[in-house]
Amino acid sequence: MREASTLFAFGHAGAYDHEDDATYLGADVRIVDIGDADIIHTDTTGSHANIEVGVRAILAAGALPVTIGGDHSINIPCINAFDDQGDIPAQSAEWAPIHHVSATIAKTS
Repeated sequence: MREASTLFAFGHAGAYDHEDDATYLGADVRIVDIGDADIIHTDTTGSHANIEVGVRAILAAGALPVTIGGDHSINIPCINAFDDQGDIPAQSAEWAPIHHVSATIAKTS
């Protein structure tokens, strides 16, 4: 995953999709790999805290976090990091998946 993500990290003019005849991730989009969260084996609470701190730092920089990898439990600290972001409009395409996940979590807890 990390190797593939570097394809978009060198200032190329986006990714051309021949099926849609469109270029996605144009020059106005910058992808940055910030590395792995510090995971403390046998300490899920501490590991989740580190993940949440990382996602909060991304949000504070005005960026949209995209997390890849990890087990299913990493969703919880990622979603918790959005708790101070105010309402996330469902009609906003880039925020819609996160909004729906948050709504699902809220209903079950």
